[in-house]
Amino acid sequence: MALWIRRLYVTIMLLPPSTSVASTIFKVHYAQTTVHKPPIESIPIDINVANPSFESGESGWTLSDVANQEILSDDLGASPDGTSYARILGKGTIEQSLAEGITVTAGQTYVATVWARSVNPPSTRNSPSTKVRIDLMTSNGETFSSATVSVEAPLITAVKPNGSTAKTVGDDGVNVWFENGYRMHAAGWFFSQTISQDPIDDPWTKRGFSGDGMAQGPIIVPNGGPKALYDTWYVDDDPDNVISRIERIDMLGKAPNYKLAEAVDEDVAGEIFNTILEHRGDPYPWVIDARLTYDPDENRLWMAWGGSALWVTEMDVATGNVKGNPASPEFDTHPAGLHKCVAAWEPSDYRTCVGADEAPNGWDGDENGVAYHEGPALYKKDGFWYYCASYGSMVYSYTLRCCRSSNPDGLFVDKDGIGCTKFDQEKNRFGASMLLGPEGHQAVPGHPHMWEEEDGTEYLGYDFRNYQNGKDEDNPLTTDDEMGIRKLYWVNGWPTIWTPLTVKFVANDNPDTIGQSLTIKIGNYGNSDSHAAFDLIEAYHYQDEPTTAAPTPNPVESGRCYNDKKFLLNGKKGKNCKWIGQKENRRKKQCKKNEVNIGCPSVCGLDCCDDPTYKFKAGSGAKKSCNW
Repeated sequence: MALWIRRLYVTIMLLPPSTSVASTIFKVHYAQTTVHKPPIESIPIDINVANPSFESGESGWTLSDVANQEILSDDLGASPDGTSYARILGKGTIEQSLAEGITVTAGQTYVATVWARSVNPPSTRNSPSTKVRIDLMTSNGETFSSATVSVEAPLITAVKPNGSTAKTVGDDGVNVWFENGYRMHAAGWFFSQTISQDPIDDPWTKRGFSGDGMAQGPIIVPNGGPKALYDTWYVDDDPDNVISRIERIDMLGKAPNYKLAEAVDEDVAGEIFNTILEHRGDPYPWVIDARLTYDPDENRLWMAWGGSALWVTEMDVATGNVKGNPASPEFDTHPAGLHKCVAAWEPSDYRTCVGADEAPNGWDGDENGVAYHEGPALYKKDGFWYYCASYGSMVYSYTLRCCRSSNPDGLFVDKDGIGCTKFDQEKNRFGASMLLGPEGHQAVPGHPHMWEEEDGTEYLGYDFRNYQNGKDEDNPLTTDDEMGIRKLYWVNGWPTIWTPLTVKFVANDNPDTIGQSLTIKIGNYGNSDSHAAFDLIEAYHYQDEPTTAAPTPNPVESGRCYNDKKFLLNGKKGKNCKWIGQKENRRKKQCKKNEVNIGCPSVCGLDCCDDPTYKFKAGSGAKKSCNW
């Protein structure tokens, strides 16, 4: 197989948390799946957790079933902190008694967080139910539990406009944009949701054909900029007539029903619309897989693209063409520096990344993927640019890996500080940090795309192929690309698909716990054949408000029925409880989240009649208090 042949990819989705807990045994106190933040005026005091990320093996932890619990260290797990994590097979737990001298004290709130995911082995069946939980236990037997959250690789569904079931097959990734009240995706077909729907829970509506081009990269630039798909065409079966090119295809009309501009010509590679960039004669470079990212802060437009070597090119925000609008789209005619190679993952006999290190003779990738990558995408967050792509073979070993830079065109480094065009002899690879590998029924995840919703929730879209037994590099997977989506979080400035679980309890609400010691317990409560992973366990406590503790506070005094005036959804300015309640669709959607129920109980319609400020709409439409 020619090294530049198109490779395959995977989709993984994360189902939202289930809030089912055995209430006859456990008390659910302030459970949530975001990292809890104490009040601004409170100073959190860290509680020492020994070996919190399992980098020292089992040290500090008690395993309930040694045969089915182990500490692993590998790149494929993509641990949010370090490389090690605890794996628990089936229904089992591990626990740690916290440091001596830490006892429950009146006036304090105690918080513990763990990051978790499923690491189910390859399977031709859908991944087994994998449910995780973190508990805080006191020495007198009280147990405070987080919600039990499902973390197995979920399934994205689709329907036709008439409501009948549709397939989620498409080439390449899950490529999302927003227009006209819709969330759109294109990969051979247009798919849509209304923005009030959940990207994972709710079905996507499969609409019209989105063209024959591959790896479709959508973009809508405001203020009259391009509204288009950037598609790939190539031919490589004749070594003397290799063509790879990126075409811009304008989308006409509005979501969810688009029409596409007509082709103006064609060649042996396929249709020609508006050729943005191309290379003919050889695969140096391989001009494929465009993903465009608009930066509203700077009013600049960037295109990530490439195979074997990965590149970034600045685009003209008005025309959607390469910046400077060169007369020819041919790469070789463009001035040096117009296109910057930002990541390498290529063997020494196939070097196309200008300025990159040369890999050792014979190097053909690492243990997780061959020496090839493609399908890059850029994402900007908190002053950094993240460059993520598909590493390895699309027919057997795709994984998603990322690099980071202060600038969209580099220099990019991985978590270890290794440059992504630099070869590290010790690690035997170029710089690149794992984001997602194969898991369960989802093989070869590829073609990443990150996006942020209006409420600040972030997602990772990608594609995958269903796992098949007995496949290898010479006997590739033959299943179709499927849609995959996972919820995206951030740890120490890096993206992760691991899910945070937080448990919190207030000492004054539980006076019988005062003076007791604390133990953290984490566990897999899913199917007996499920595999759950845990990492980065943290704990702290802080002073409540008011500082004078009441021995037996009632719900009003503890503030549990009041909307938290300091609550901000995902920490975003202006997105307080009032903002959540301004639109009914928004309120319904956000109140499904534990953290919103906790922070905004009145808005979410909880029984808050002890709250004198709580108002509701009477039959006349007027707002009334419970006294009414």
